[in-house]
Amino acid sequence: MKVEFNTKVISCSHEDIVRVLSLMSLCPWFSVEYDKEFYGELQVKDTHGTAFEDKVADTLLNGGNVYFFDEYAKEKQHSPNSEVVDGDKNGAVMYKINIFIFKQGLEAAFNGNIVDDTDDDSDTRIARVCVEKLLDHDPDFLTFDASVLVQIICFSRIIYA
Repeated sequence: MKVEFNTKVISCSHEDIVRVLSLMSLCPWFSVEYDKEFYGELQVKDTHGTAFEDKVADTLLNGGNVYFFDEYAKEKQHSPNSEVVDGDKNGAVMYKINIFIFKQGLEAAFNGNIVDDTDDDSDTRIARVCVEKLLDHDPDFLTFDASVLVQIICFSRIIYA
């Protein structure tokens, strides 16, 4: 039997983005930056707070770019929207993310449109559960879940278990 899902993410809330990023701050493989010049040009009415995660979410939601860094990459790029960080002694790779790419990653996780190298499609099932927990505002949405979603957004696959 073959089942195909075709769910679209219509919008992402500020709260959802902040929730993912707050948990990702606990992942040693991940770091993030936002376009400070773009953020500086935003009107006060377009912002939601002064915490770092708020600024990243505001940048995304207002059409700007943010940059996710895979600190463990050792120069291995998993996506065409990535580049090796010049001069980084550990070979970090940067992924340029906008709200479209962010939503597209959540859609891929929900619909099972990811690269799954497991024999039993377990990565596909895990990704779907993680996005469902985020969408349902499940209090058990944890660092592992956020990490899976960011990996799908960046790599289209789960690399770091």
